[in-house]
Amino acid sequence: MGKLAKLVLAASLIPFTASAEILNFDDLTGAGNLGDYGKWQLQGFFYADGDADWGPYMKANSGGTRVSVSYPGGQAITTPGNEQYFYFNGAYFSAAPGDTIRYALWDGNTVVFRSPDTTMVGHHIFVPSGYSQAINYVSVVSSRGWGYAMDDIDVTLVSSVPEPAPYLFMLGGLAAVALRRRSTNSSV
Repeated sequence: MGKLAKLVLAASLIPFTASAEILNFDDLTGAGNLGDYGKWQLQGFFYADGDADWGPYMKANSGGTRVSVSYPGGQAITTPGNEQYFYFNGAYFSAAPGDTIRYALWDGNTVVFRSPDTTMVGHHIFVPSGYSQAINYVSVVSSRGWGYAMDDIDVTLVSSVPEPAPYLFMLGGLAAVALRRRSTNSSV
């Protein structure tokens, strides 16, 4: 196998780049509506630091700032324009005992996964997404529609979602080059 073929094959095995991060909101102070947060959009959420008293169940998991909702429905985690895909691993939630939290994970306009309800116990618990594929939108649903605090959101932004067809064409091309090279070498 020639140098060019080896380079092309090696490049095809390089995984797509991804950047993992925990959104903890500790850089925010005071209170306010939260829309754009770095390269993320949190629609329908607001934030408050530790000085804001939201009651005994609405505390931050780490640091002093957490996000919550002020009205039922419409809470989502996405990227600007829903254009970038990411892995959503879960987040820490705190709510009154007996309340439930669940996720709906989206690819475009299609729900691809719904997590089971997780019952809150009055202190922070990690609620995993339960889904391992890249998505572009997460909606958060609680049994009351509001009244929960969320912190330390575990996400991994993916640079792109691979399409299988280019890889098949590339492998086919490499096979053709290898066969041609083999037939050329055997006829000499």
